[in-house]
Amino acid sequence: MEKKRRTGTFRSAGSVYGSLRLQERRDSGTGSRRDPGGGGRRGTARKCLNKAMVFLLCGLWHGASWTFVLWGAWHGLLSALESALPMKAEKPLGRFAGHVYTLLAVCVGFVVFRASSLAEAMTVLRAMFTGFALSPAST
Repeated sequence: MEKKRRTGTFRSAGSVYGSLRLQERRDSGTGSRRDPGGGGRRGTARKCLNKAMVFLLCGLWHGASWTFVLWGAWHGLLSALESALPMKAEKPLGRFAGHVYTLLAVCVGFVVFRASSLAEAMTVLRAMFTGFALSPAST
């Protein structure tokens, strides 16, 4: 019988709401020789720029609407910030703050991604965080 090597814990795709960060696993810090961006070998600033560019391109891949571009830029910015400013969540309050951050970041991204225009996205986000009511014209 062969022994299976454990490489870590498995998290399902549905467990993003239990995450403390958008970046679910740590970066290995290694890049292949064919990686033109250098992976993690060229320092934190370059790694952050690479992540931001990849997410921006993912937004463009989803469509030619500004909402998709903004969605990609939003996730690229957050991913880059998470790499540049590591968060320590050892205490319960830190873990709770990490859960709230992840939930808010993902929900804001969902709103921007789903909106048909930037104006509609801003209307929904404004209603989410200020008045908690949508105007009848926007529904």
